[in-house]
This record gives sequence, structure tokens and C-alpha cells, in this order.
Amino acid sequence: MSQIGFILTGCAMQCLLGEENGLAVSGTVLHMVNHSMIKLVLFMAAGCIYMNLHRLDLNEIRGYGRNKPFLMLVFAMGAYGICGIPLWNGYVSKTLLHESIVEYMEMLGRQGANVLPFQVLEWAFLMAGGLTVAYMIKLFAAIFLEKAPLGRDVDDGRERYAGTAACFALGGSALFLPLMGMAPHRIMDRMADISRPFLRGAQVPHQVAYFSEANLRGACIRISMGILVYVLLIRRYLMETGEDGTRIYVDRWPAWLNLEDQVYRPLVLTVLPFLGAMLARCVNGICEGPLPLFMKKPEKNRWWCRGESSRFFRQAQDVRLLHMIYSSMGYGFMMLGAGLILMTAYVLFL
Repeated sequence: MSQIGFILTGCAMQCLLGEENGLAVSGTVLHMVNHSMIKLVLFMAAGCIYMNLHRLDLNEIRGYGRNKPFLMLVFAMGAYGICGIPLWNGYVSKTLLHESIVEYMEMLGRQGANVLPFQVLEWAFLMAGGLTVAYMIKLFAAIFLEKAPLGRDVDDGRERYAGTAACFALGGSALFLPLMGMAPHRIMDRMADISRPFLRGAQVPHQVAYFSEANLRGACIRISMGILVYVLLIRRYLMETGEDGTRIYVDRWPAWLNLEDQVYRPLVLTVLPFLGAMLARCVNGICEGPLPLFMKKPEKNRWWCRGESSRFFRQAQDVRLLHMIYSSMGYGFMMLGAGLILMTAYVLFL
């Protein structure tokens, strides 16, 4: 959710900067791309762990990545990217978004306007990045550094935990993250230039110095905040000593504020199936409209069925085939998809 917040911040800065929104456009587009690629790596790594353990509790999966250097490296690439560590792709897009906030504050300063709200926004932006660092340190330490809980079999890393195709997908996806971050002008700036005309973004007047002292200082602030939150909050307040003497993670969040149990699960398990069933019934009813006409005998409906059509329906003795074609919900969704494709093509090219 925080990464989507960064993207929405970029959208807001595009509107505020107006004709000087080049940095905001580049940061928004690149963070959308980076977020997709980073989460691709992290979710595949998480899927690899789940497919072997079939567990989701962090206390139960901790220590699984010990003696697994390849999985550790892949996860680290995604973690460095999403934390905005310099030389990784996430650093480039977060730097551009931060630069757009600073640029707007300078614009307001030249006009003599109050910049305090945007100074608060800047520190909230940095704090959100710091929280990202904190929870990624928590995950990395739990999975790859801490010892496995008692009662779970521990392997020495020689056991095969991923197939060849899975390793190729994991390693290949993770490799792009530092490559993009190490060559921001050759790769990422060109990606932003391609999308700028579509978003009506202004041309950036100068090349961004991604590794300048000011930009590196912003990254250091985010990383330092994350380390402090992990050491002072997570290690002290969100962990306690278990029965076996090891430190375990605890959930201090009140049960009545748990979005997963109070909102997400009821929505997915109750509300969405109900709405889906209603939609399916509506689509099925619309598609079944012509069916009674086809189920009648052609001899009794000569006013609408003559010639070649009459011979065709005489040969269609199995009414179930017509029922499958005209009452299939898949047929309705196929037509809906075709309409969406045509509408998208119209918006893009006309």
C-alpha cells in the first residue's frame, strides 16, 4: 500500500507542477514499472517458501532461508529495490518523486507562498520509505538470519527447494533490478521519455544527478529511519521471548482494527461471491433470451425461419448444443472483453 501511495503522490505532483511536471511524470511512471518488477521477484521468492512449507505465519517460516544463498540473494535484490537502496532501480524512481516535491516547494518559495504543508509531506514521504526499510529488514532477518523454530525439520541447503525453471525465473527477474539502477540514464530515463508524451509531461530541462550528495542524503535518511524503527520498535515492542527461549514475533494490533479479519476476508468470502453470482445470473439471463426461439420446431415458426435457415434448424436435433452456445456465461464475457479491447484501441490510437 505504501508503494501505491508513492505513485499517487507522483500523480498529485504532476497536477501541482503543471507545465513543469517532467520530474513527477518520470518518477510516477518509473515507480509503477519498478514496483511491478520488484514485487514480481519478492512474490516469487515468497511463493517458493510457501510451496515448500505450506505455512504463512512468520514464526513458523523463520529460518527457512538459512544455508540457501541463491534464495537469499534473490530476496535481497527485491528488498534493496523496494527500499530504494542506491544502485537499485527503486532508488531512481523514489529520487525523482522526492525531487518533484522539492521542486514544488522551491516554486512556492519564489511566489512567497507557505511551504510548511509540503515540508510535512516531504518528511512523511521519507518516513514512509523508512517504514519500508524496517519491514523488509524484519522479513529478511526472520527468514534468512534467525534460527528455525523447534519441531520443524531443518535442512542444510542441499535439498532441492526450487526447480530449474523456477531458479531461472527468480534469478533472471532479480538480475534486472540492479542493472536498471546502475544505468539510470541509459535505461530508466529512456523508459520515462517513451511514456512522457502519452501523459503530456514536460521535458526535463536537465539531466538528474541521481548520485549527487543531496539525493544520496535523502536515501540515507530513509535507510536510517528504517534501521531505527527496526531496532527500537520491532525488536523491542513487536517481539518477545517464547517458551523455547527464542525471540518470536507478536501482533500488538487490536483485533477490532484488524483489516484482514474485519474487511478483507468478509469481502472476498461473502460480498464478492454474492455480487459475482448476481452478475452471472444477469449475464446468463441475457444470453438465454434467444434460446426459446431455437428450441421450437421450425414447422411451427415458418414466419421467421425459411429456406436455408429452416434446413439448418431441422438438422440441429440436439438442442443442448444451442443451449451451450447461447446460454454460456463465457460467451457473454468474451463479448465484454472484445468491447473493452476495441474501446482501449479507440482511446489510444484515435
